[in-house]
Amino acid sequence: MSVQPTVDILKKKRKVMRGAFARLCNTLEEVTSRERPYEKGDSRILADLELLREKADDLTKLDDEIMDLLLRADTREDELDKEMQGADEYAHKYKRLNLQVQRCLNAAIKTEDCDNSMLTVTKRKFKLPMLELKKIGGDVKDWLTFWGQFQKIDGDPDIDEADKFQYLLQATSPNTRAREVVESFPT
Repeated sequence: MSVQPTVDILKKKRKVMRGAFARLCNTLEEVTSRERPYEKGDSRILADLELLREKADDLTKLDDEIMDLLLRADTREDELDKEMQGADEYAHKYKRLNLQVQRCLNAAIKTEDCDNSMLTVTKRKFKLPMLELKKIGGDVKDWLTFWGQFQKIDGDPDIDEADKFQYLLQATSPNTRAREVVESFPT
């Protein structure tokens, strides 16, 4: 069995998943653009955000599978770059919408008189344990797997920027170009 039919099947599956992802993004964008997007007792926005997160995770896994197959098939670098750009576009959409929803929820909490039955967002009161991240040394085939894991850290507004930098440094392999690039920036 050749690699190409498998890649084509995975790309068709991804196309359908991206369509569902885009429809959910449109719904969340429409809801968060309202003057009062979150009403007391309305959990739809949170359910939609959770569903969007699941779809983003599924897309990341599918993109990883496609990239692995394309690398095995000795695909041209410009095609690999095009695949990476498409994957990054959807990851960016998820991050942007996640932040947009969080801002709406925070604004709703600040403007309403909150009682115990309403959703409240609290600052994390504990320190996260040090994570064992997948190491990256600069090999393109490791990028999607690494980014799928690290983007959750990068997009978490509760993690301090300096801590994010340390996680990034920890995730690079010693004596590699990736480590040199990360170390070239001040903490």
